[in-house]
Amino acid sequence: MSRISIAKEINVEPSLDGIFKLLDATFMMLGTYMTEAKKTKSKLHLMYCLLMTCIALFQTARLIGLFLQPTSLEDYLAKYVAFSSLQTSFLFLNLVHWIGFRKDYDSLKKEFLHYEINYGLTITGKRMKFIKKLMVGSLITVTMFVISLGFTIYFFSEMKIVLFPFNKFIGWKFYIGHLALMLTEIPIFLYHVSLTMLFCLCSYILSKEFGRINGLIQSDVHQMTVRKLDTLIKHHQAVCDLLSAVNRVCKHYLAGSIIASFTADCFMWVTLTNVSSLTTEYFTFISLLSLFFFLMCNGLLLIASQVSTKAHETLDQLWKVEFLPLSDTGLKMIDIFTTKLSGSTIGYDIYGLFTIQKSSILAMCGTLLTYFIVAVQFKSGGNGDTCLEILKNLTCIH
Repeated sequence: MSRISIAKEINVEPSLDGIFKLLDATFMMLGTYMTEAKKTKSKLHLMYCLLMTCIALFQTARLIGLFLQPTSLEDYLAKYVAFSSLQTSFLFLNLVHWIGFRKDYDSLKKEFLHYEINYGLTITGKRMKFIKKLMVGSLITVTMFVISLGFTIYFFSEMKIVLFPFNKFIGWKFYIGHLALMLTEIPIFLYHVSLTMLFCLCSYILSKEFGRINGLIQSDVHQMTVRKLDTLIKHHQAVCDLLSAVNRVCKHYLAGSIIASFTADCFMWVTLTNVSSLTTEYFTFISLLSLFFFLMCNGLLLIASQVSTKAHETLDQLWKVEFLPLSDTGLKMIDIFTTKLSGSTIGYDIYGLFTIQKSSILAMCGTLLTYFIVAVQFKSGGNGDTCLEILKNLTCIH
């Protein structure tokens, strides 16, 4: 169901409608979403989507080829940049998940717009307008950043390796290849940013709505009735339905980001502890890139875990309710509701394997720390000479 048909069905213009309109336009431009349209327009857009998929395939093949290049000091930087790009390419989203993305995304919009009509939103007015402006600014900033980053190769000759296979060209062929790569990188980065914005926005709304329910329970602790309790339970279930809709759209994004960030950090830490000939510039760049992936991975886990925490805080608020004024029906409702909250974990899940909670952050940090210790202990040479040589490179005057 398109944005227009949803608006007709509920006969209103919710505050979220403008934000979803922006996301619709962005996803359509990136070739991962199609709205209901005439057959001619639909076919043209289908061809455009296939073109974007071919671009993603080309980028993936190019990056794999870059990994297979002979290893040298200059190639290390290229491999890190290449591995970073793998995270943002999201080939499975363009090729596989694209088939179901439209259905899941339309379902998410419908759930949120109907929820806003039935229950309203905690986030309204100026704050919603600020969020929309922030999203537009993020898209523009990322586009300008990718373009400016592309021109750094003219200032640092060693960066030309990232233009593989066009780095071996000379003359006008090199510049044409550079321009083509820049044009294909922009949609990939924008797609990653768009999914990040969608995930962060929905998670922020979910956290606020769960907190709103907890506040309503807390305000009626001494005056809880069966009718109020029934309304709160239905309200909580409605927010859980929103969470399920978001999880269907963002589960691939979460899994891809977490796995790629974790693997990239491990890959870079091995190099930092094993390559003694790294210069100060390379060591600094790799360290900062590793820190970026570490913070991004844990940032996503923190945002996702906050939703789960807010959802389960409802159980703590229920124990404060005075049960004496309630009838048997009310007590049975509380029993069923508390069983649900204390049973299955509410939150974002990774393909049903586990639900993201705050303990996931501790597990991720602990695993990375263990890996770093193992990488230092079992590196090439079996002693600490390599790390010492790297540190000496940072303090030496070349």
